[in-house]
Amino acid sequence: MVTLAAELFEAFVAPAALGRKTHLLQPIGVRAAQALGEQAASIDQEMLRDVQIALVSEARKLVPVDVLSPPSADDWMLFAAWHDLFVAAHPDWNQPLRRHLAKRVLAHAYATAQRVGLPQTVSAALTRHVWIAALKSLVRVDTKVAWWARHVDSPASPVDSAAFAVGSALDDEMYQRVYSLCLALSPLTDIAAAHRDSPPFAWTEASLALVTTAAGRRLATRTIRQWDEPSRARARHLFSKGDVRLPEGATAALNQFVNELDA
Repeated sequence: MVTLAAELFEAFVAPAALGRKTHLLQPIGVRAAQALGEQAASIDQEMLRDVQIALVSEARKLVPVDVLSPPSADDWMLFAAWHDLFVAAHPDWNQPLRRHLAKRVLAHAYATAQRVGLPQTVSAALTRHVWIAALKSLVRVDTKVAWWARHVDSPASPVDSAAFAVGSALDDEMYQRVYSLCLALSPLTDIAAAHRDSPPFAWTEASLALVTTAAGRRLATRTIRQWDEPSRARARHLFSKGDVRLPEGATAALNQFVNELDA
């Protein structure tokens, strides 16, 4: 029997990690998302090995590792949240009889994400990061067909995942709220993509907790060193912004992190 976890992995998660074309399933929903971790053993083990090799290569850009832990039950729920987020924003749902369903799917994605636990160790944060960074990096290629006499022009336009809701049935503000939550649940990914235009970066308890540890600061600093030069030049200003009230002890750690960016 093919499980939902196996289908999600083969169609969506593994292709994203391997840089291949992904396919969306039907909406997963909260209850099914919570059961995915129990089905993890059913996924194709050869495909899992291929993905882990690819992800270890990405992780080694930050720290010398030889193996990554398999996705946790919380990771599987986060995969489902990202999947349903993208399903809700798909153009196929922007039709008169389906728009209300798109909004419902987005609400389910939000509810799923709210049930996801944060990584409890720096190692778990790294593992989650390489999985989620692959999903966040997905782009949608939209083709607009224009007829000019006997000539057909169909330019392809890649759309960043943060902009999937533009022109969809969804309220972009709500989409950005769910997108931000899905990012925040992978704090290293959130920091690694902090130079994004939308949704704007803001410190969360999870990302602050990461940089309050020496190992977490090293990982975060190394992700920033992968940015292009103009983005790195903006890093000190970007991370110095006081977007949240800092918990006790976080101010010194954040100042140390900002200072280490120039080291």
